[in-house]
Amino acid sequence: MDLLAASLHQSIAEPRRFEVVFRARFNPILHRLTRQVFDSEIAVDLTAETLAAAFIQRSRFRGTTDGEAVAWLNGIADHKLAMFFRRRRVERRALSRLGIDPPVLTEEEHNEVLRRVDGPLIASIVRRGLASLSDAQRVALTLRVVEEMPYADMADRLGISEEATRARVARAVSVLRRRLRNHPAIMEETA
Repeated sequence: MDLLAASLHQSIAEPRRFEVVFRARFNPILHRLTRQVFDSEIAVDLTAETLAAAFIQRSRFRGTTDGEAVAWLNGIADHKLAMFFRRRRVERRALSRLGIDPPVLTEEEHNEVLRRVDGPLIASIVRRGLASLSDAQRVALTLRVVEEMPYADMADRLGISEEATRARVARAVSVLRRRLRNHPAIMEETA
């Protein structure tokens, strides 16, 4: 069995093994997504969402080769990208109706974000972020990100209101983003 495929399978029993996958695939996924969205900030968020979903879904991976592992991860990234474009169309229509132009990073800002990406550091931060979530937040995030369950269905399953369900997911994502954006090592880079 190839290294990435083996690491995905081994990470089910030993979550730390996922770091091999994270280190190997963070930058390729980031660059692939950046070429699609032309926005490094969005690409970083989508890459983090992709790898978080892959970590949560890792027990579903059935391949044995690195090619199958890459294809599986790219499939998750493609799905995250499609969801992003759907949301973006709705947001842009709303902004257009309000007469507001969305902000855009300069090429220099875009390149600076890519330069600062440190896969192993981010993997560690995301792993700690996932561990710091409450069980309720982790379950809500799993249902939304992994199962791609609509909020109404999640609310039924969790036995809470749709608003409470959205809040749980938002808090979980906020924790992960905050950990990534406010980590001292990353803050030093931007100072």
